[in-house]
Amino acid sequence: MIDFLPIIAPVLISIFLLVIFFYLRKKRSFPRPYTPLERDGDPPFEYLQDTCLENIPTHELQSLLNRAQLKGIVLIHGTFIGDDPLTLIRAAESILSRHRPINLNLMRRMTKGQTDLILQEKANFTKHYINELEGLCPGIPIKRFVWTSSNHHLARLKGAMELNKFLIKEGLNQGPVLFLCHSHGSQLPILLSSLQSNANLYAEIAKLFKKHNTANSFKLSSLKGPFWVNTLGAPPRYEMGLEGAWSFVHFSNHRKETTQGVGTKGVMQTKFGDYIQLWGSPGSDFISASQNERHFNRDLDSLLGKGIDGKTWWQHLDQGNRFQQWGHHYLVDYGDDTILPLGPFSIFGHGIYTSKKLIPFHLYYGLKKFLG
Repeated sequence: MIDFLPIIAPVLISIFLLVIFFYLRKKRSFPRPYTPLERDGDPPFEYLQDTCLENIPTHELQSLLNRAQLKGIVLIHGTFIGDDPLTLIRAAESILSRHRPINLNLMRRMTKGQTDLILQEKANFTKHYINELEGLCPGIPIKRFVWTSSNHHLARLKGAMELNKFLIKEGLNQGPVLFLCHSHGSQLPILLSSLQSNANLYAEIAKLFKKHNTANSFKLSSLKGPFWVNTLGAPPRYEMGLEGAWSFVHFSNHRKETTQGVGTKGVMQTKFGDYIQLWGSPGSDFISASQNERHFNRDLDSLLGKGIDGKTWWQHLDQGNRFQQWGHHYLVDYGDDTILPLGPFSIFGHGIYTSKKLIPFHLYYGLKKFLG
């Protein structure tokens, strides 16, 4: 039964959030606007209709790829799609290791394998996706990075640390490297960019690792870049760093005349686009199964923003913000709205980004911005 938790948990949580939201919506109100990250006005953005998704000019895309001279492309999945989404395996390792060292990597591989089997290409980078990408980008190494995908600060921070090691191991510490990141998977390179450019943040997080006596000391190797990050349905969470040649282009599933997203209205028909992106706002984290991680996450709140906080979450959901702090934004009508109540089958507008038929679209519009 545990193996199915990566699939069951987000569905149950989504239902719970909807019920609570409809019950309290009329009883709570918050002032507008409530900006999650400091910035002056809206960042650059464009609206794109679903007619832009297909018929990407092949010769222009190949020209962009030739100009880019990519050293590699890295795919990073989002929350609940990894190998330990509820931190249960890590907690079990911690308890069992008190008696003797134990490694549950087989359980991790089984968890990720079942997720791939059930979700296929909805909110997930599959082997078929990689094969399609390799066909479009011959000679460019395609790497899929797997992390725990637990929904809290520390899991994403450790994911960023593991990504740093991964890039060094794969020889991708010097770019140009293109990232295609779904949902909270985008937070990993965002955190890396911030830690690389913010020495104070780096030092404070290093102190917390020492304070909580974690098995892994906090240390990041130097990355040279340039690193180009395509985020796909990423909730705005963390400060971004642009030093070290980090650049960002953000894609959001959005169907509305204004830039503000909608928290629940029309959710079963995905009428206004990606709802999960909004539900993943600050305050929406889950409680870790590990007591030490729960204490660690509370300390991280002062550095990375509120992880678990109902009021903060309601404020951000009320605002409907889809904009990150920096980077170019595409508000795209991905055409996945329906007349029938089929929202869960599209993961409420959040699963469309990783369809292999959209690879040319994301490559083309991302590289156009990165290459100027």
